[in-house]
Amino acid sequence: NEDPEWYHTVWRNCTSEIARHVNNISSGRIPRFAWELFVTSSADELALEHGLLDTELSIDEARAKYLITEKSIEIGDVPEYSKIIREL
Repeated sequence: NEDPEWYHTVWRNCTSEIARHVNNISSGRIPRFAWELFVTSSADELALEHGLLDTELSIDEARAKYLITEKSIEIGDVPEYSKIIREL
């Protein structure tokens, strides 16, 4: 609370912050001004394009295979959610 990082829809959103952390580990891995950073619903496309997803599937195939909505609803709001979702 002494030095908060503020959310900003364009410049500091969930996708741009992940990209920043990736680039801290591997400089320049994700372009600083990639359009997908501003259209956060395309974050998976950006990750796939830059080799951050371990799959040979197309984006549509990967989205279908890894869709967790029904599984997530079935599990519900439980303390062990992150462990359980990975076991299914």
